[in-house]
Amino acid sequence: MNSPIKTNNVKRIAIDASHVPDKPLGAGKYVFELIKNLDSLQKDSSQKGTEKLEFHIITRSNDAARWVELNKNNSLRIHPVAPISKIKRLIWEQTKAKKFVAENEIDLWHSTHYTYPSKVGCEVVVTIHDLTFFTHPQFHQKFKVYFFRYMIKKSVKKANKLICVSESTKTDLMKHFPISKDKVTTIYLGVDSKINSDVKEPQETPYKNEKYFSFVGLHEPRKNIEFLIKAFKLVSLKEPDTKLILGGATGWKVSGMKKLISQLELEEKVMLPGHIPGAQLESFMNNSIAFIYPSIKEGFGLPALEAVKSGTVCITSRNTSMEEICGDTAIYINPNDVDDLSSQMISLTSPATRKKVLAELQNNISENFYPTWTECTKNHLKIYS
Repeated sequence: MNSPIKTNNVKRIAIDASHVPDKPLGAGKYVFELIKNLDSLQKDSSQKGTEKLEFHIITRSNDAARWVELNKNNSLRIHPVAPISKIKRLIWEQTKAKKFVAENEIDLWHSTHYTYPSKVGCEVVVTIHDLTFFTHPQFHQKFKVYFFRYMIKKSVKKANKLICVSESTKTDLMKHFPISKDKVTTIYLGVDSKINSDVKEPQETPYKNEKYFSFVGLHEPRKNIEFLIKAFKLVSLKEPDTKLILGGATGWKVSGMKKLISQLELEEKVMLPGHIPGAQLESFMNNSIAFIYPSIKEGFGLPALEAVKSGTVCITSRNTSMEEICGDTAIYINPNDVDDLSSQMISLTSPATRKKVLAELQNNISENFYPTWTECTKNHLKIYS
């Protein structure tokens, strides 16, 4: 789309954003925040006379506008060259990336979602979000397990550097592959002063007058939503005026979840509003009795950290990356013990108990507790340089 003339003092970085969905969560939000902060930080670095980096953002052919909007300091070059179709996009990466690199004189390619482009002809950095394709293959569609296992193996073997989003993911990676620790860097994701820093005018959640427990995330097996629904059934028997609001997009294998809601006669108590708009997310979490994130395995677990930041009680899974990230600021449960979760939820329906618990948890938040997107981006710049 725009290919500047090569100069000796510029290092060109290609960043693959072609997989980021229209409403990004987790890995998609990571790429969005990274690119947004790269533009602002590059302005600061150029003023200080340090090495100039030029970022070439690869997007789907119909997805240039939101990335152009981030280009406030003109350090981004937007290339809407990847096909819209997921399969065609992956084929493009493996067959056309080399040509893109040559035409734009790219020095480093950052693959932000596991994959390694074939014979690309420059340095390659790959972000590994989690190892669930190896550790929990039952939580993924079979074709994805085969594909991403192959790609992760290829990335581990050929990439110049690997980025893991938590020590938990790095540990899993080192267990599965005999690689040098020097090749792998852990870079945490972040939260800013507002959960969604791009939101100019936060909005109140439409559920602020409800008494509810909240969840946000893609509806898929590893999120353990059926387990949460079973626990909530026990809560509703003691506290019949409470609700469970399951925010997030529909993934795969959700028919069992909907059937369970019907079997437990919770149609009036479990709500499925779909995507929670970014402007409402902080209010949605903050106004809930507690945010419940009982996922069995995550690479980072960003929603849990966002819930802590919002100022609500967060209940999440023990012995996961969430425990690493949230530390003493959340309540931890066994993600296979319904009674464990339900008892914690029931106790928090008492306003006095919730107030006491929340104060204790929030008191554990130190001054520099939260990793920020700015810090995340600066750590990426160290890798790029």
